[in-house]
Amino acid sequence: MLKSAGDFYGRVINYPKAHLLASKWYNEKFPHLKSFQNIQRGTDIIALGSSTALYDINFAGINNIKATNLAVGPETISYDFKVLMNYHSFLREGGMVLFVLCPFTFCKDKYRDENGSETYKNIRYYPILHRALIDNYDEKLYDKWVKHPFRIGPEAWYRWFLDISPKDVLKRLLHRNIRAKELTDKAMESHAQRRIASWKNEFKMQELTQYGIPQKVREAIEYNKCVFRDMLLFLEERGYRHMVIIPPFSRELTEKIPSEFSEFTLFKPLKEVGAQVISFLGDSEWMKKDYFQDTFFMNEKGSKLLTQEIINRIVK
Repeated sequence: MLKSAGDFYGRVINYPKAHLLASKWYNEKFPHLKSFQNIQRGTDIIALGSSTALYDINFAGINNIKATNLAVGPETISYDFKVLMNYHSFLREGGMVLFVLCPFTFCKDKYRDENGSETYKNIRYYPILHRALIDNYDEKLYDKWVKHPFRIGPEAWYRWFLDISPKDVLKRLLHRNIRAKELTDKAMESHAQRRIASWKNEFKMQELTQYGIPQKVREAIEYNKCVFRDMLLFLEERGYRHMVIIPPFSRELTEKIPSEFSEFTLFKPLKEVGAQVISFLGDSEWMKKDYFQDTFFMNEKGSKLLTQEIINRIVK
């Protein structure tokens, strides 16, 4: 109910901004945003992690459990902790946090600019974290992306007026159906090769073996292990529980990551901090092609089945 003319004026002025922030376009820029906006007090389970968590954990259709996925992709362990510190109070007493990790999670300590500098702006956190928690926080970027989103540029105005991309408009005009690419064996193998090449390039590795891991990556693993230990202590002190989830990869990708590599980069650090782990990595039951949208991320069917299996295992 409007209490005054000023209240009415304020709503009229703020409507365009609210409409833009709720648009499909803005939520494509921040695909994690709705989960943060819709989180409720007394939540039973919170999932944290990077892109694997964003795609592989799907609480839709889970009954009798209040759960939310607060994954942000891409995300480092340090920012998992920052999200946890900001949102843990939404958990019920004795609630659980799922940490969704992969063999490369601990290899990354922070994201950097293309030139390698540490001035990376972390814009994806501007709508969801307190500014004090965001590295290299920039008030001008906050004003642009959160406070006054129409300053983003012409695309923002267009998508406020018509919340559909020009490309999709053209497809509709030409009556072209948007069809998913068929996941043939050849396509899956090609994708797996590109994914491995991308990781090798990102982490400056010649081969995926324990002895092929550069010193900088080894230091990142140690750093992330310490941060993860601190997170577990943070949860323990507040009476929360945890479980580490390691999702599956497709058969093609799994075969290209030696077990000794995963043991050194992920399983060994987790053992050293006393983490509880449920791993689906290498489990042939979860490598079915129709569970994946590519070799790395699960599709809707796979993510729902995996999430239900996780719930079945952790809820007694």
